[in-house]
Amino acid sequence: MINLKRKSLTIFLIVLAFNIVFLYCYSNPKYFFSIINNLERKLKKEFYSQKTNNPEGICPKIISNLPKNSTLIIGHAYGSHRNSDLRGNVGIAPKVYDFYLKNIERISSIIFSGDVLKEPSIKKWKDFYSKFQGDIKIFIAPGNHDIGGKVFDSALRDVFTIIPHKNQAGLNFPFRLILNKSLFIIGDSNSEKDSLEKIISMIEKEKEFEIIYVVIHHAFPEGLSQAANAPGKHNFIKDSYFKDKFENINKKIIFLYGDGGAFPNKPRFKCIKLANSYHMISGIGELKGDTIFVINNKNLYRMEI
Repeated sequence: MINLKRKSLTIFLIVLAFNIVFLYCYSNPKYFFSIINNLERKLKKEFYSQKTNNPEGICPKIISNLPKNSTLIIGHAYGSHRNSDLRGNVGIAPKVYDFYLKNIERISSIIFSGDVLKEPSIKKWKDFYSKFQGDIKIFIAPGNHDIGGKVFDSALRDVFTIIPHKNQAGLNFPFRLILNKSLFIIGDSNSEKDSLEKIISMIEKEKEFEIIYVVIHHAFPEGLSQAANAPGKHNFIKDSYFKDKFENINKKIIFLYGDGGAFPNKPRFKCIKLANSYHMISGIGELKGDTIFVINNKNLYRMEI
């Protein structure tokens, strides 16, 4: 009986305390938002201090200065959801565009690995392309925000199809591309048919290049599921699948995924090795340590922006 009374009293005090805090926060919204902001800062600090594991040195070397004639691979270019909303969901994250302007003489091409614009339209795509002038080549491996995230046949996909893309007009995914003396396969992880089998077929038929970069938005292997912002339409695939598929392929296959880094609780990048395939994910969250990939003279690097 005494224990029951003690439990009841404890529950009563907890409920009372909750109601007092709720009423105080309701009457003092600034205090409430200060609590939320403090929690957000603590979360960011915790994840900023995380060091991404680099088992067996499989992640690319980090560089601080961009070499001349570089190809950039940039994921989730519109940045954080909240900041994009505050900007009216227009354009890419300012830090991405600032990096481009600062290094414009050193960039030969950019591959955006999906989620370029949060809420695209024909006008927004035209405005996006108008920012990149001169001879810089632009390619896009579309993300769910670019072509519709819930259904395969969407109005956003129609918009993406009809806009005048700068360099990939008329190309069907997945397509083969040679940039910076390197071979790329650009894929669409949002297509109705799973494109992975076709990508693997293209890899198996390749005779010229021993290193092949596959740029696509959503991460394929389960080993990257905790680093990914979300699963793609075809969900994650068991790591053993890649070990079996690439064990006997005498090439180095590097998958570069762009659906990472959007939230403070996600690492800025992550890399895993499965047989002869390497899988690397990054993306822009407008956070410290945001990472892009750089290819220069057949070498792969990573760079914080």
